[in-house]
Amino acid sequence: MSIVAERSHDTKEIYDSIAEQYVEFKKAPYRTAVEQYTFFDLMLLKNERERGKNARILDLACGDGHYTRKLRDLFPDASYLCGLDISSSMIDIAKQREIEHPKNIDYICADGKDLPPSETPYDIITAIYYLNYAQTHEDLRAMIKGVYDQLKPGGSFYSMNENVRSPMDGFNNPMHKKYTFYREYSGDSLRAGQPIKYTYYWDVNTPSKCVFFNYYMPPSTYEDLFKECGFSSFEWVPVQCNPKIDNVSFFDDLVRLPHVIGIIAKK
Repeated sequence: MSIVAERSHDTKEIYDSIAEQYVEFKKAPYRTAVEQYTFFDLMLLKNERERGKNARILDLACGDGHYTRKLRDLFPDASYLCGLDISSSMIDIAKQREIEHPKNIDYICADGKDLPPSETPYDIITAIYYLNYAQTHEDLRAMIKGVYDQLKPGGSFYSMNENVRSPMDGFNNPMHKKYTFYREYSGDSLRAGQPIKYTYYWDVNTPSKCVFFNYYMPPSTYEDLFKECGFSSFEWVPVQCNPKIDNVSFFDDLVRLPHVIGIIAKK
């Protein structure tokens, strides 16, 4: 499996090959302490607590449905919840979990940027790591336009994304291994479409075979494309750690040099 992930830049092929290991790494402590706290508490609940009660929600790049199920827990009265992913292996896992523990969630295997405009648009669209798979300006535009076309007027898009605003010491930094991953790129500077390689680690000395790529696009490209596609507002949301957990200081380095950043955009 590692050979595919090392050599292929086809997102579907990579995630079909690493699906089971990737699911295991969803259990890493930073996911709850930083990623989920920022996404759910500081972004979604802060803005959608009331509208989410009867909302139609689409979760793009849902993978095994890890966050889709959490969305159902967060908004149990949402009228419709659908998870979509390009990887059939990931969707198979998500559907199996829906059979074992039903939460009234539909799962679809498809490429988000290829969806036709929805006849019944969504109130909320979410995406935990989606836009960062765009390898070109045209890919990113197609993804953003796809989100726009699926949303109702006044609808909202919430995403956690590769931190394209990261300082350079946020890359190739062994410090990240204590959080279960290593983030690296080759070359003297970041350029549009630059691959950013992630390797997950079982511990700081033991890399796994779970290897995949995100891609860099300048922050200004994101901002310009959201505006060009018709969104009325766009906001970057820096990650924070849940202050109520016992070991907050352990995540200080991750908050200081985060690999991920939030996005909120309104149609």
